[in-house]
Amino acid sequence: MSKSHKMRTKYLMKGLFQYKFTFQVLLFILVVGAVSIYTVYHTSFRFLASRLQGIYPQGELLYMLKTANMILMQRLVFLIPVVIIFGILFSHRVAGPSFHIARFLREVVAKGDFSKEIHLRKRDELKEIAAAINEMTLKLSAVIGSGRKSAELIKVELERLEKDFGSGKNPAQLKTTLSKIRGDLKGIEALSDCKTRSA
Repeated sequence: MSKSHKMRTKYLMKGLFQYKFTFQVLLFILVVGAVSIYTVYHTSFRFLASRLQGIYPQGELLYMLKTANMILMQRLVFLIPVVIIFGILFSHRVAGPSFHIARFLREVVAKGDFSKEIHLRKRDELKEIAAAINEMTLKLSAVIGSGRKSAELIKVELERLEKDFGSGKNPAQLKTTLSKIRGDLKGIEALSDCKTRSA
């Protein structure tokens, strides 16, 4: 499945999906961070403040709390670009294959070329979908190949019947058989007009 090991240089294959995914991860982290900070303040810091009030002067205690706030905010601000970068890199493992599969279906399969397969990279997601599409194109190729063989057999039979018809053997029956074969042949030829894998 992973014949190609080239590094992708374009990481925003499906920008809207990747931005949305990264925003949701970032929002989740910010909400968890806010809940954690709120919980820490209302439990630990209140408890510590009441215990440390007698030990530290009021101004020093406020300074310690402000310093703790600043450290938390700095860490949170540092975390935002890290989450954005990892969100884009991780979502690329889904967006890249999704883009590749959609392009393969649109540019190859929709045009009737069943001779190619989808090859995803080692760490890409959606490999099961790519494998199912590859299996489907292989089966479609076999069906179309079988249809072509049937069409060839019908053509041979049709030519034989036309010779028999020319020699005067039971014209009404031959004519009925010929029209039936022609109808079947047109259906098979319409099915097999697409490209198939070369045998």
